[in-house]
Amino acid sequence: MRKFYHAFILLACIFALPMQARFYLGVEGGYTGSNPYYDLGNSDAIFITIPTSHISGAFGKSFNGFNASFNLGTENFFNDYVGTRLDFSVGYTFLSKKFDNLKAQMNFITSGLYLDLLTNLYKTEFFEIGLFGGAGLDIFYNTKQLTEDDMEGLDSDAISEQTILDAQQFYSNAALTSRILANVAGRVGITTLIAKNHRIEILAKLPIGSINTFPFIGGGLNLANLSLNLGYRFVF
Repeated sequence: MRKFYHAFILLACIFALPMQARFYLGVEGGYTGSNPYYDLGNSDAIFITIPTSHISGAFGKSFNGFNASFNLGTENFFNDYVGTRLDFSVGYTFLSKKFDNLKAQMNFITSGLYLDLLTNLYKTEFFEIGLFGGAGLDIFYNTKQLTEDDMEGLDSDAISEQTILDAQQFYSNAALTSRILANVAGRVGITTLIAKNHRIEILAKLPIGSINTFPFIGGGLNLANLSLNLGYRFVF
């Protein structure tokens, strides 16, 4: 974990070099699907890789909601076609799922730091279009600690046994989880720059793994978040 941290700081310094560096402010948001996974058996592991099966199930019958954030950072182009970006964000994520008549909700204050590689596929004086990809760290602060007492509204007489088991698994693991979650994720997308100042992007964020240092970060409940976002940045 320490090696990852040192490498991340080194790359951040490199990405921030003033090579045609331009500062920007922006907003980003979109749909988030999340398939929680439970890792009580590996609580000693500091970094937990998210199972592929949970990534594919993020848009299924799992938690869904939205995310929104403010972004600021710098983008640095080495030439007309290749550049890097250091992107910081602060925002909010809402996720919910119904266990029959009981609606489970999670509200997160979020922050993120990403390093991206930017490429231009086509460039004119007025318009640029290209691709980008990168990785980073997202921090989620749950505004409410979930406990097994939150299951009191569940009508156990009117629903299936499997639904009851699913709800019990979720709430029992959530009760043994810190209010702070830390996820490593990757992202890829299409980026355009219009009139040299207006950057518009469509992107997907894909989960890679979670940091677990319970009781400080993580715990029994981890989130496999998959987001489809639209972003706008004004580049100075």
